[in-house]
Amino acid sequence: MRWQVTLAAAMTLACGIVGGAEACQPPPPPPLRPGETVEQAWLRQERTSQAALWDQADVVVLARVVAFQDVSGDVATRLDVVTGVKGGEAPTDFPTALPPTSCRPNPPAGSIVLAYAVRDTTLADPRFDVLRILPVDDVTDDRVPVALREAAKRLRAPRP
Repeated sequence: MRWQVTLAAAMTLACGIVGGAEACQPPPPPPLRPGETVEQAWLRQERTSQAALWDQADVVVLARVVAFQDVSGDVATRLDVVTGVKGGEAPTDFPTALPPTSCRPNPPAGSIVLAYAVRDTTLADPRFDVLRILPVDDVTDDRVPVALREAAKRLRAPRP
């Protein structure tokens, strides 16, 4: 119980430093199963979260985070879409702006990421809403490597 209080306090402090405590609410510690370590419980929770994210997303794209200079002269980052991983080819109208985050900072320029998105059809001009950006090194969902191999085959295939 003491480790849970310490973990919650550390995460609250970290989120407060990053962007204000009201903007970042750390997730509660996952319940431990008999014989399970805290690290195993967090990994199990992340796997479950990523599986739900995959199921919810209409489109998942492989992208690189790139830096650019915006109109005000500031350096910002955006997504440079490489290919679609789920939902076929990458849509031409996929957003390139990185979504705002609360607890997780966006990956730095040069990172290879997966962008999970849903199509918002409630607007007159449907668009994609990015649910989450996930560095490929952080993937725990077993379906993703299979989908990445299929996407690589599509990229290598000769174009008609």
